[in-house]
Amino acid sequence: MPATIFPQVQTLIEAPLLRLTRCWRITRSDGVIELWTEHLSELTVWNETFTPADFEATASEANAGFENNNVELRGAFNNTKITKADAKARIYDNARVVVLWVDYLYPFSGFVRADTFIVDSVQYTNDIFKCDVLSLPGILTRKTGRTLNRDCDAEVYGSRCKLVRSTHAEAGVVSAVTDKRRFVATITAGGGLPAIADGRFDLGEIDWLTGNNVGFTSDVKTSTISGSDSTLALQMRAPREIQIGDTFNIFAGCNQTLDDCLGQSGSGARPWLSNKVNHKGFPNMPGTTTLTRTP
Repeated sequence: MPATIFPQVQTLIEAPLLRLTRCWRITRSDGVIELWTEHLSELTVWNETFTPADFEATASEANAGFENNNVELRGAFNNTKITKADAKARIYDNARVVVLWVDYLYPFSGFVRADTFIVDSVQYTNDIFKCDVLSLPGILTRKTGRTLNRDCDAEVYGSRCKLVRSTHAEAGVVSAVTDKRRFVATITAGGGLPAIADGRFDLGEIDWLTGNNVGFTSDVKTSTISGSDSTLALQMRAPREIQIGDTFNIFAGCNQTLDDCLGQSGSGARPWLSNKVNHKGFPNMPGTTTLTRTP
């Protein structure tokens, strides 16, 4: 798509000195419009105010014809801007991203619309996210639909899983600390939930309530029970130092197998009642050995 150049900015583009900065106009899947800029301060362009972004974009190369002009956005979640809850709700999936070039000294003079993208996917680990965005030609080659697998492809506590996250919160207090990834805690089983067992919180999450990490969410890698104590290892280091006495809510994880979906009736340690009806996998799907078997 050729760039749209307004007459107001034509003379600025032809000037010997350019002071251009990128702005992004993102229309989310829920209809909300977000305005971001890579400039260090706010820019008002044609009555729209663009706020400094907490993410950065990779370089984009304009290709002729129907070649992809894909870009990647990387950044950190922020409680008041792009939040992990929004990413989990998938409201950025298929969002429309319009990239504008603006002269940051004269933003009122207009802009150059460089390209239009669609958010293809959002991946995140702990408090870091990455968005893959496709140019409009790239959408034509995008794969759509589901891939059939033995394991479930729904996110635990998500809209397709249907387990209610708030009913599986269990309170914890840090009792010993090794480092930002490993610590020991005393965890109290939630009301109506069975006694805590090994592996219950594997692949689960922690919402920090007090201490240096208050407001952050950490992903749990493994959990081991020893008496009344639970030894927890996080997927990534906590953003700040963990201290004895820090309190948190912890939620059991799921490795997306049918056995985990069965919960208390399965062989695992998951605390929920059977959620088999919402399992999105195909555990009885024949494997390669069966498919290639000969008489």
